[in-house]
Amino acid sequence: SPHATVASFPLSAAITAANVLSDPITGPHLEWMVHQKLLDERQLVQCHLAVERARGQGSPLAPWMDSLPTEFHSPLVWSDGELSELRGTTLHRATMSLRKQLLGSWKGVQPALAALAKRLGAPRSPKVEDLFWAHCVFWSRGQSLPVPHQP
Repeated sequence: SPHATVASFPLSAAITAANVLSDPITGPHLEWMVHQKLLDERQLVQCHLAVERARGQGSPLAPWMDSLPTEFHSPLVWSDGELSELRGTTLHRATMSLRKQLLGSWKGVQPALAALAKRLGAPRSPKVEDLFWAHCVFWSRGQSLPVPHQP
């Protein structure tokens, strides 16, 4: 059949904003950032990934995260010198705009993410590079999942 189910994956196993917020430790630390409009649901997942990356092998997500790329070839993570080659292009403007947005978000959430990482026993605090990495992971692996609306 052309519409046969090939595989089934429980939504509870996906890294979604709702699942992150339901964690008894992580949830409350990140939930206030959403209520304060510091993060949207996508950014919340990215911040969660940045914290988990800082936890390293102590993260329950470590086996999955070990399978992810450690670097990306996105202009977002290029050096200033590499990025200067794009000056005058739409891609340069878009990249600079995204960097500015992520850095602005980072300034607002970094202290809370550092506190969360410490509470979780991470060997280090998340860095802005972790957020850039998480942004690339999210957008390179994000899937549109049909999520049932819960009342």
